[in-house]
Amino acid sequence: MSLRYRIGMRAVKTVVAVGICLVTFQFLDFGREINGIQASLAAVICMKSSLQNTLRTGIDRVIGTVIGSFLGVLFLLLSGMLPPYILSALGIFGVLLIIYLCNVFKIQSSVPISIVVFLIILIADHDIPPVYYGFARLAETVFGIFVAYMTNRYLDLRRYRKPAALFEDVPDYGIRSAKEHDIGAIMQIWLHANIAAHPFLDELHWHQKYDKMRSAFLSAAQTIVYVEKGRVRGFLSLSSDDEILGLYVAPEAQRTGLGSSLMGRVKDTSACLSMRVLKQNDPAVKFLFNRGFALMQETDNEYVMYWCDKNRGQGCPVTDEKQ
Repeated sequence: MSLRYRIGMRAVKTVVAVGICLVTFQFLDFGREINGIQASLAAVICMKSSLQNTLRTGIDRVIGTVIGSFLGVLFLLLSGMLPPYILSALGIFGVLLIIYLCNVFKIQSSVPISIVVFLIILIADHDIPPVYYGFARLAETVFGIFVAYMTNRYLDLRRYRKPAALFEDVPDYGIRSAKEHDIGAIMQIWLHANIAAHPFLDELHWHQKYDKMRSAFLSAAQTIVYVEKGRVRGFLSLSSDDEILGLYVAPEAQRTGLGSSLMGRVKDTSACLSMRVLKQNDPAVKFLFNRGFALMQETDNEYVMYWCDKNRGQGCPVTDEKQ
């Protein structure tokens, strides 16, 4: 099965987190108004593919929830003193104020959940005093964030899986096509290799790109991995238009020829290749130059480099440049 069609660990963890929230509140039976739905919503929003993303998102969401709860209670108290038709105007003003405050505190990712909490408190029917209701909604949301973090930290179904070699013919050594169970190892190599290769960038930069790159690798036309003793040590991912989306080797396995082997494999099957690399990543730029790539485009932050087989690269930018 293609990697893009599989159910990943993030989906499994999200389902588990939502289930924990719903069952917990059903068991505690706080009443119809506090039923675990908002906790489940918070868990879904905060669940990320990497633990660091979940923690960072959770902290931001807690701050956003506090803002939404505080403004929701405040505006709810004000609405009791004003005509009913003013309620909509209050809601619009409150949403604008939340967006502004989240921008001020640089927690733009918290805007959706903060607005949700605010509107639920302001608009929903309830039988308890506004202050208690606002506090209950705040506590419910924080509980959902906590469940998301703990689920992502401790739930790992991969440890219960049988080794792939027991039920399918998977080479124990060398290059092969990526399997659906490789995505976790692929992303760990991507994350650790980038952090090691880019000391000039904050680690958080790579954690924030994690989900985007995971989706890119899942939807890639081709991904190959280098395996040693059944363990993925490096990978190369190629798009449908022969752009190398990623070529990474685990930091401890670098300078052993793994990257060259992966590059050589795709050169055998592609007439032309392109790859983007940050200007400051000197080792990567040198690696590509040494393997026949040429610089074709340049932006403020990166180089776009091409390689073409002169015997097969008709219409390739590199081939045309040399003619």
